[in-house]
Amino acid sequence: KGGDGFLLHFIRMVYAGTQEGVDYCQVFLDEMKECVAQGKGYGPKEKYRLISLFTFLPGMHQLIDWMEQAGATLVAEPMYHFYDESELAKVDPSKPLEALARFFYLEPYHGYYGPFEVYKDMIISDAIESGVDGAVNFFNSNCRMTGAVARTIKDQLKEKVGIPTLTVDVDVMETSPAVEADLKKQLEQFFLILDS
Repeated sequence: KGGDGFLLHFIRMVYAGTQEGVDYCQVFLDEMKECVAQGKGYGPKEKYRLISLFTFLPGMHQLIDWMEQAGATLVAEPMYHFYDESELAKVDPSKPLEALARFFYLEPYHGYYGPFEVYKDMIISDAIESGVDGAVNFFNSNCRMTGAVARTIKDQLKEKVGIPTLTVDVDVMETSPAVEADLKKQLEQFFLILDS
């Protein structure tokens, strides 16, 4: 489901090294493998393949359901899923404490804190590998990490991947119906751009 990267990120952070965390992630992995084996996606239809450039709005997952009904699927969330495979290969499960420390260090989220080249390369690579049609960037302009480079990332995605980006300045803790209505309006306009 779209936005699951956000959920799994916090499950990994809170339940890392616990049996509950392992059990949840194993069930999640098994469900994903089954969907892949059946060639089945998680959205009802897929018209727009999107990359999410920042944390999806907490408490507004009904917006993801609405997007999926409109045919917009978040197929990539680099800040949660784009691991450096060469570093990941160094994790040794026989050394559990060291493995937990390495996993924390390897968390893709950390790329968003800099340097900029790491952040940019992670997004560009994930956009290319995922074959996305566009990008959505729900971010807080007061965020010093991603807010400062929103325009640069938008330009890079246009230049290197050839896709448009919808950049929306939001208060990530505001979940009022008025905000949801405004976001839907902006997304509908973005879908029209993707259609053309």
